[in-house]
Amino acid sequence: EAPTGPQCSLTALAALAVPLAAAAWRRSQRGARRHALRRRAADPREPPKPPPAPPSTPRNPFNEWKEAGYPVNMPKLGKKAKKEKGDGYKSSDWLFGVREVLGGQESKLASEAEVLRRQVAEAEERKAQIAQRLSGAEVREEELLQQLEQEKSTAKIARESYEEMSQKVEEAQLERDLALDGKEDRAVLEQKLEELQEQFRKKERELDESKSRV
Repeated sequence: EAPTGPQCSLTALAALAVPLAAAAWRRSQRGARRHALRRRAADPREPPKPPPAPPSTPRNPFNEWKEAGYPVNMPKLGKKAKKEKGDGYKSSDWLFGVREVLGGQESKLASEAEVLRRQVAEAEERKAQIAQRLSGAEVREEELLQQLEQEKSTAKIARESYEEMSQKVEEAQLERDLALDGKEDRAVLEQKLEELQEQFRKKERELDESKSRV
């Protein structure tokens, strides 16, 4: 049975509605993508991507060594150089100059280290000699101090003996004067006084000698 007029209209509308809805959906998707792209482009929080780095240049140690000002001794070329060097470094060995410079520096540093080592050894030897002299001087000083104390003690004893003898001489002189007044034996008293005076002079000499030693 063929559709009537109203049914044909509904069928035609349904057939047109599907592609129209699909087209509208695609337009909305495209609009959403464009909107997202605009927002991303306008957002300042996203940092710009850095430009690509240039390709790295390989290092050349030989040129760096030469530009730094170090001397570079390159090997001689030709038959004469081969005869002199024999089986040594080749002309293609660009590290030859570096090895030569490093070897010279090492020899120089070793010589300086040897000089410093000798200086340290000499300083240590002088230090030991000075310490030995100081030790001997301390022993000698101690001996001298002991002698000084002994001489001081001797001088003190001599001084006390001198004072005692002086007092005895004075007493003897007083006794002599009294004896002469009392008419006693003058010869005995004078002999006694002479002995005391001799002892006095002896003590006086000992005191002078003790003072000279101190």
